[in-house]
Amino acid sequence: MVYIFLALIPYVVFVLANRYASQRIDVAMVVAIVNIVATIVLVGLVAVKSGKPTAEHLNTHMMSYIAAAIGGLGIAAYSFFLAKAFAMTNVAIVLPLVLGGIIVLGSLAAYVVFREKINVLQLAGLVVVVIGMGIIVFAKLRPAV
Repeated sequence: MVYIFLALIPYVVFVLANRYASQRIDVAMVVAIVNIVATIVLVGLVAVKSGKPTAEHLNTHMMSYIAAAIGGLGIAAYSFFLAKAFAMTNVAIVLPLVLGGIIVLGSLAAYVVFREKINVLQLAGLVVVVIGMGIIVFAKLRPAV
């Protein structure tokens, strides 16, 4: 649980820096810089932490490495489209819709793919998230008073 809260601060820094850069330089360049820096930091962390993996380890966990690579493609696409959205509108619109969508779609995907259970209270929370996203969209589309 602690790691969830620790992830909030760097994520907010990422969002603010991403929005600032996306409105001033090419979005693809922003995404490239973000992902290159993240890759260098994380590869360095893995190298220090675990050393070189053995051939047996690679063979045993090949599907996990493939899944991680697919996840990397997802992060690249996410970063690109998030930066494009930041270049077009403000964080107060983009972030709740993107993160709310991640919460709902991620939960439903986990239910389908991993057979994770969603209890009634969690389902109610997902409904509240969707309603909240609808209110944000409605407020954005509504003419200014």
